Amino acid sequence: MPVYDFRELTPQFVMNYFLYGQPTTQASLVDSSLVRLADQQAELHVLAASFMSSGPGRFVNPSMSTLVQNFFHLRFSEICGFALAIPSH
Repeated sequence: MPVYDFRELTPQFVMNYFLYGQPTTQASLVDSSLVRLADQQAELHVLAASFMSSGPGRFVNPSMSTLVQNFFHLRFSEICGFALAIPSH
């Protein structure tokens, strides 16, 4: 599957991929075989570097994720289910 720059993903482009599984609209839209089946997935692969450096991804950082926040705020016993004994000298 091709990898796209995020600037190529116009609403029309994404809608075509979602409905037809291709970036363009067919000339005849009355053919029922054009609409993808409900169990088929529509995937678009985006260049991560440009998305994260100059695209909308630049506004996201890991600390915004609940998973990352929980990892750094939970005690070891809450994560592993047992306490870690640290000897004091």
